[in-house]
Amino acid sequence: MSIKGIIIKTVLGLLAVAILAGSIYQLLKPADDSAEEYIDVYSADAEKVVEVEIKGEDSYTLVKTGEEWVMEGVEGVKVNKTFADTLVKSLCNIQSPMKVDTFGVKLADYGLEEPLVTATLDFGGKKKSISVGNPSGEYYYLKADSDVYLVSAPDLYMVMLDKIKYLDDTVLSMYADSVTSLSYNGIVLEKGENGWAMTAPYKMQADNDKVKAMLEEMSDIVAEEIVKKDEVTDGEPVSVALVLGDMVIAFDVNGSYILFEHAEYAYKVAESELAFLTVSAFDLVQKYVAPIAINEVKSVKFTSNEGVIDFTIDSPDSDAPVFYKNGVEVTDVLFRDFYQKLMSLTFTREGAVSGVVEYSIAFTKTDDSVYMVQFLPISESEYAVDINGVKNFVVNKKNVKDIFEAAKNLKV
Repeated sequence: MSIKGIIIKTVLGLLAVAILAGSIYQLLKPADDSAEEYIDVYSADAEKVVEVEIKGEDSYTLVKTGEEWVMEGVEGVKVNKTFADTLVKSLCNIQSPMKVDTFGVKLADYGLEEPLVTATLDFGGKKKSISVGNPSGEYYYLKADSDVYLVSAPDLYMVMLDKIKYLDDTVLSMYADSVTSLSYNGIVLEKGENGWAMTAPYKMQADNDKVKAMLEEMSDIVAEEIVKKDEVTDGEPVSVALVLGDMVIAFDVNGSYILFEHAEYAYKVAESELAFLTVSAFDLVQKYVAPIAINEVKSVKFTSNEGVIDFTIDSPDSDAPVFYKNGVEVTDVLFRDFYQKLMSLTFTREGAVSGVVEYSIAFTKTDDSVYMVQFLPISESEYAVDINGVKNFVVNKKNVKDIFEAAKNLKV
């Protein structure tokens, strides 16, 4: 059974549908009495075809099993029945506006000595082959038996279609909003009531927009090629797991191939389909140093070599909180503007260092828990940040000093 059986939804590309619909229309539309007369190059009962073999740059054989089709060599991957049926119909209903006079002309001049494609229909013992040669404007040269014709490119669309288009090339198809967990490369993301959070390698809130954007990119992954799993030997696999409700979708990425544990085949995908693997933990974390809403704080203490500045808030979760600096009331507008600047302080990169604390900010929340932020010099332009004893990130030194300067200069 193909891995598609466990995927949430199957999506057929709109462009492919439109082209296919056009091809079916061309095959099934009523004859136009006013149009020029066409030559019947080949006509047969498509229902009696039991096998179709395509030889060319992309060779394959489709075998009919009951009402369905299978492709030789990849029997475990579902064949698109509509595409296969339309291919056979197109080969059993070939018309041409003109027979080509080949007197004194070599088949090679039409590209028919080494055809682009040779299609062979098997009716259960009786076989019929046609060959497609060079293009000529909106037509191709086509050889049936010993005769050469011009056949329109749209009528040969299904014959020229890539092998992969006849297979179910959907590797992953899902609704991004249904995902509740994602893990890869040591990164673990979980969706909760407050949005996305990272549980490894950092325990902190994630950037919801970035996580959602990444999941949208992953939501529809299609294969460029499908091969036997044992043909994929190079590279070190990266394990990926998604949770959607009660369903777990897990697979390994080995180079440009995606491999599902219980699938017989591996799916080669475009590099862009695997771009999510290059997204680091730092790319996904929420980068605010102190993402604490003002209504959750009852005091904020700034400590530096210049002394202590103590901000307190009376009734922070009410409609009319009162703000104080060192015991003296400050206006609502001034404090809120300052607090907004404080909340805009962000990490610039990953990094940690031990040393002497130069600045610290202690947030005492309404539940009496303390959120302690300390800044330790790491270079002339950066501070390492220690948050409740955890040192993972770095901030711009000037931004920290500007915050402390703003706290000192806040008018009362």
